[in-house]
Amino acid sequence: MKIIRQNASPHRLALSFAIGTFIAILPLFGFGIILGLIVVMVFKQLNKPALMSAFVVWNPLIVVPLMAISYQIGDIFFGSAEVIKYKIELLNHLITFTRRFLVGHLIITADLSIISYLVIRFAAFLYELRKKKRQKH
Repeated sequence: MKIIRQNASPHRLALSFAIGTFIAILPLFGFGIILGLIVVMVFKQLNKPALMSAFVVWNPLIVVPLMAISYQIGDIFFGSAEVIKYKIELLNHLITFTRRFLVGHLIITADLSIISYLVIRFAAFLYELRKKKRQKH
């Protein structure tokens, strides 16, 4: 709620949180916060607290189970699709796993970013409505 109470437009708050969500869920293994700080420094118009709060919401306790689901989603898309065969069997398994994991995780990341944008935008919109009602009375 502290984020929504700031004097930023609902769109800017929601967009900042959605970008933070996208970065926080990506499998960057600790480098996500660094990437988030770089994005905040480059794009000054983003709401910094909203973007950084996504890292709190999407903590490892939530993201790790999403990573487990990612492979299953990628498996739905690739199924028994043939992979380029290398002479090293470990390399074949690594490529198959990585492709399925990354595609599935990108789908989850994009979906959750869009959903988080809509939720924060709606919450900020409701907050603005309540604020206007209180000012009228």
